Amino acid sequence: MTNEEYNKKPINQPEETPNSNTDNKTNDPDQEMEKTQDPTGFTERYWSEKRARLKEKYPALTDEDLDYQLSKHDSFVTNLRTKLGKTPGEFNNLLDEL
Repeated sequence: MTNEEYNKKPINQPEETPNSNTDNKTNDPDQEMEKTQDPTGFTERYWSEKRARLKEKYPALTDEDLDYQLSKHDSFVTNLRTKLGKTPGEFNNLLDEL
């Protein structure tokens, strides 16, 4: 790619790399797990880690309390936050600290 071609390329467009894998599949399970991220920012790995730490810190929480489903994200967060007696900001801080 010449400098002129490079400068004309839109900024938000990724650069092409030779021999790039066009189907975007990977054999790395960690990367595959991250691809299951939902619009809320929760990934399977993220929630698995947070779930375990919440269970340790708050043993009264049941598996049902910690059973996350994307389709019920808002009610899940609200119910869990209420059980813990946290405001939305306090709950977010708690998750960040875990």
